[in-house]
Amino acid sequence: MERSFSRDTCRLCGSKNLHDFLPLAASPVADAFIPAARLEEPQGVFPMDLWLCGACGHVQLLHIVEPEDIYRDYLYVTQSSPGLVAYYADYAREMAELERPAKGALIMDIGSNDGALLRAFLGLGLGLRVLGVDPARKIAQQATASGVPTIPEFLTPDLARQIRAEHGPARMITANNIVANVDDLGPFFEAVTTLLADDGVFILESGYWADIVDNMLFDTVYHEHLSYFAVLPLQRFVQNTKLQMVHAMHTPSKGGCLRYVFARRDGGRAPSPGLLALAEAERARGLDTLAANEAYAQVIAGLRQSTRELLAGLKAQGKSIAVYGASNTTTTLFYHYGLGEFIDYMVDDNPIKQGLFSPGLHLPVYPSQALYEKRPDYVFIAAWRFWRLIVDRHPDFAAAGGQWIIPLPRLEVKSL
Repeated sequence: MERSFSRDTCRLCGSKNLHDFLPLAASPVADAFIPAARLEEPQGVFPMDLWLCGACGHVQLLHIVEPEDIYRDYLYVTQSSPGLVAYYADYAREMAELERPAKGALIMDIGSNDGALLRAFLGLGLGLRVLGVDPARKIAQQATASGVPTIPEFLTPDLARQIRAEHGPARMITANNIVANVDDLGPFFEAVTTLLADDGVFILESGYWADIVDNMLFDTVYHEHLSYFAVLPLQRFVQNTKLQMVHAMHTPSKGGCLRYVFARRDGGRAPSPGLLALAEAERARGLDTLAANEAYAQVIAGLRQSTRELLAGLKAQGKSIAVYGASNTTTTLFYHYGLGEFIDYMVDDNPIKQGLFSPGLHLPVYPSQALYEKRPDYVFIAAWRFWRLIVDRHPDFAAAGGQWIIPLPRLEVKSL
């Protein structure tokens, strides 16, 4: 069983002025899908309340599942997310054009997973060197075998000093959807600073709290993601480091992210107009205030009630309901909405998930072909951000009378 612990201070500023504004339902580790042989093993359920720091405005989880228990045998790979490999190709090109690294420059990716982003940098033909760091041992080994050298460890200051001694300083360090997973950010930023060349940049991409609010992405909250970043709290945090935020840009990845760019404080870079505009927009809407975040929690509560009423009504009519999408977000959605009692099974297009059982609820996961073999009356699209792609893949399901339920950003039933 996974181990866990809690903190009682803000992850960014250390304040104890914390407000529990969104108590999401306790759940297992979101990606802890298990084989049939382990169905008798207990799976822990851990608190998942979202807290707002009244001092700096940072949104975060305070309950932490031990990282060793999550990442060493990690299942998720970049290639399983529709469009993400193509997105990384654009990402590498954009950052290379912005920073113009010289031939032989070292590009590092922290939390590099299967090496998709670093492979995109290699594909630019600029003669760059690449190095990944990722604690998922099997995935790191596979990435190295595929031509992207990857160190199978968590980044620490000691490891950073070792890497710099062996490989030299990094002209560019990227960390995509991984810094939010780090509990103690001080040592992490120390390690990045150690690795960074004098003219280097650190690029942190992560889900943007404003987008999570505006686009109803609360199902992206799970135990891996400890922090939900925005410009203002992060700016306050890095004031106590040797780095400064010099740029931020909005990206469409995972429903809405910000790509923050940091450079050495003594490097002479001025904040970009885009960064200043984002910071001002956050101030204007009160993104870091308790009132704004409590209002968001009320919207989620309303959607939860509507969804439960819909599914309960369908089951009362004797209708069968399957779920499309066996991902981390599905676990959060199912536990917070309390949907396990309404669902018969899941389908997913990722072969890694097929044949497994969902965390805690132990719903079986089948290939999407099961929709035609089992013929459910309704399919609840838990992977709702990709609903159009899913519906377009399965016109025969709707043609045979099946209907789709899309839970977010608003609840809809479609017979396309």
